[in-house]
Amino acid sequence: MAFDITKALGDIGRKPAGTEAEGRRELRYIPLQKIDSNPKNFYSTDGIDELAENIRLIGLLEPLIVRELPSGRYMLISGHRRRLALRKIAEGAENYPDSMQEPVACLVEPEGAPLPGIKPGAENELHARQLAEELKLIYANADTRIMSSADTARQVQRIRELFTELQGLGYKFPGKMRDHVAAAAKVSATRVARLDVIEKGLKEPALRKAWKDGTLGETSAYEIARRSPEAQHAAAVFAGTDVLQKMTTEQIDVAMDHYEQHAEEVRKAREAWNRNVGTMAKATKDAEPKKSTGSDFSADEYLKQRQREDDTFAERLDDLFDMFVKDKDWDYVTDRREGIEFLKRKHGGCSHGGSTETGFFDCSPKGLTLSDDDYEDAITRTWTEVFDELSLGALRMVARGKVSAADTGTQWQTGTPTEVGDYAVVCGTPKAKTYGSFIKSFKRWNGESWADERGVPLRLNVYEWIKLPEE
Repeated sequence: MAFDITKALGDIGRKPAGTEAEGRRELRYIPLQKIDSNPKNFYSTDGIDELAENIRLIGLLEPLIVRELPSGRYMLISGHRRRLALRKIAEGAENYPDSMQEPVACLVEPEGAPLPGIKPGAENELHARQLAEELKLIYANADTRIMSSADTARQVQRIRELFTELQGLGYKFPGKMRDHVAAAAKVSATRVARLDVIEKGLKEPALRKAWKDGTLGETSAYEIARRSPEAQHAAAVFAGTDVLQKMTTEQIDVAMDHYEQHAEEVRKAREAWNRNVGTMAKATKDAEPKKSTGSDFSADEYLKQRQREDDTFAERLDDLFDMFVKDKDWDYVTDRREGIEFLKRKHGGCSHGGSTETGFFDCSPKGLTLSDDDYEDAITRTWTEVFDELSLGALRMVARGKVSAADTGTQWQTGTPTEVGDYAVVCGTPKAKTYGSFIKSFKRWNGESWADERGVPLRLNVYEWIKLPEE
């Protein structure tokens, strides 16, 4: 039969049947004043006021679980919130402090027998019994509490530590440690592995705090924790937990890819700074000799400067929306790699440029350059970055609720219109779909054919159209 951790935790330290105190818990009514909290308890004790009102109304439905101490007092194993609620009721009673002597239903753990496999010696046996008691505390709470992801991770870590200590004292756990930890914590082994990644990999303080507070979900925290500390920092500074927590897993993947590029640039900039700090000091006449290499480099300032450039680039990129986004060839793009290749092929294959409402643009094999209306303040981004910026901008809009299916309005349609009127059309030659040479303009449908505002028939094929409002 396979090793059953639940049975092991139930039996560990109990005397065999047929002996004195054969392992069954004894129901006793113990004065509240004689019940102490367990110093090993790390679970939250919030919601006491509500629990106290519940106990006042319907009474204590579940006994406390305690262990008798040599002093005659009792230490809790399970029921810390119930004990605090009972104390709150007693302290508010008219007959306080006599109310603290009211008896409380408790299940008393029996005195334990020697633990099998534990190395002989009073100290070893005492320590093993203390570890087993704490495991029982955790096991009882795992059954009765609804815990946050961070609380579960902390519980998993403590269970692992306790099992490791028991192994060191000689207790044998067959099989994999992770499976026993998962069973004791009442979670899957897969979730234990995921929580381990978060606990070890989520380095950014703001994101870690959001995870512990429950504002950043476990799935999101896991995806972010797999990325570099620099990328995590960039995500915290420029997106923030309010946006990240609303993103799907796929959206976070795209966003973190974007921030990983920033992280790589930060690393390269820091390395360049470290290499050249001595040269820069010599080039400055008034510079003091520096022993430190790179201590003055600020990753935060670099990221903020880069983000200011990205924001400016994104604003200018909006003016090229028709050229980059409203292109029917996107229908054939199914993933990020294909999207980047499409931009490189369509716009980077040959150098070209033009003007926008706010400045000028230049396309080249290396990427896209956007400048202001004085040809100054030019910012260049690779086609990979252009694709990610377009994608990230759309994700931000969706995550903040600025775009929804209800906002899309009338959709582009194909075929023959049923109403006479003015239309926005996408038209071109039969080869338009092959070469992407679409023309977007306004035309009139007279009921039989397309024509311009002067009534001249249109000689191009209309692929899609949208009816314009009468006004």
